[in-house]
Amino acid sequence: MLGPQLLLGRLAALETSLADGTCTQFNGLVSEAAMLGSFGGLARYRLRLQPWLWRLGQVRNSRVWQDKTVMEIVDIVFQEHAPHAEWRWSDETAAFMADAGTRSYCCQYRESDLDFVTRLLTEEGLSWRIEETDEGHGVVLFGDSSQASATPEDASSSAGGGIRFHGARAGEAHDSVQSLRARRSLRVGLSTVLSYDYKAKKAVAASVPTAGAVGGPNAPLLESFDTPGQYFYADGAQACRYALLQMQANEARRHLWQARSTVRTLRAGTRFTLTQGPLQAGAGADADPAYVALRVVSVGVNNLPKPAREGLAELFGPIPELLEQTLPEHDPELAAVIAQASTSGYANLVDAIAADTPWRPVVGENGLRHHPKPTAHGSQSAIVVGPGGGASASGADEIHCDRLG
Repeated sequence: MLGPQLLLGRLAALETSLADGTCTQFNGLVSEAAMLGSFGGLARYRLRLQPWLWRLGQVRNSRVWQDKTVMEIVDIVFQEHAPHAEWRWSDETAAFMADAGTRSYCCQYRESDLDFVTRLLTEEGLSWRIEETDEGHGVVLFGDSSQASATPEDASSSAGGGIRFHGARAGEAHDSVQSLRARRSLRVGLSTVLSYDYKAKKAVAASVPTAGAVGGPNAPLLESFDTPGQYFYADGAQACRYALLQMQANEARRHLWQARSTVRTLRAGTRFTLTQGPLQAGAGADADPAYVALRVVSVGVNNLPKPAREGLAELFGPIPELLEQTLPEHDPELAAVIAQASTSGYANLVDAIAADTPWRPVVGENGLRHHPKPTAHGSQSAIVVGPGGGASASGADEIHCDRLG
């Protein structure tokens, strides 16, 4: 038997056969391995594969960056995790970040590298997705999910001119979407931010209204008022930029979609076009709707002969119960996904938004926190140094101070 400890930290790949005979891969680093049971020469293992970003969550640091952009800081942190780290910025990100400017002082305080990078990306409205590479997988960071350079089209959607809304019957030549649900929620219609410029001794504020309707005629116009602290915005234009990002975060969550499908190539961060959908009939739309997948929960079951499946279930337990124990969240649609995968071999549950709606991350979906920072508990000590790094008083310069004293 293979010991689970020998698998930890290794790169592993799971291949899935596609309808055209080719294969697609899911790969990552083995972060957990468990032997669930064995009998004779047979054994059942449970492996958890995670992207290389998982390694950032195992490292905690406290440090300061001065006069650097967020993109530069993220690059430095990622470089420390070579050779596993592989990443790139999508084409539109540089233009998106042009108005963000440099950060005169940026602190990582008792945070894991993953929490720190996630906080910076969230503050700037940046997201990321995983793409398969020749060496394994890489991270793509992007600023505008509505652009094709940030969220490319799914391979099945591109090859077939879209993905059809159709039943998953045996012998179907193409994967399809079987169900589609829409969910709407009431969100704020006005985002206001306020900071204070202690040098100019004036307030810096901005308000951005929503670009769409918040709801029906009786829906209230709610306002989000945020005060992130002093000198958070350099000027009114920068305040307006961050107010817009906060508004877009609310708009992205105002109208969400959930689909159940058999599309084996679908990945979070890719887009697809839905054809012959249930909401398109009589809608008078000029084009088929396109969506960007936010999360894909995939369930695959080996297409073993029925006697073999029954024998393994008798030895190690049924597959559906094992899948429900493994998946961290229980969605009402999950039972249908597991049942469909048991019949056809594969099914998934997809959370998505309209492709023309920019996606903005937040920390804590309920609180919609955009700039959460670690808190220093209790008193803090420091060594005050002079311009040359000296820690001792010299002549009249007993204490080295800045212009504010």
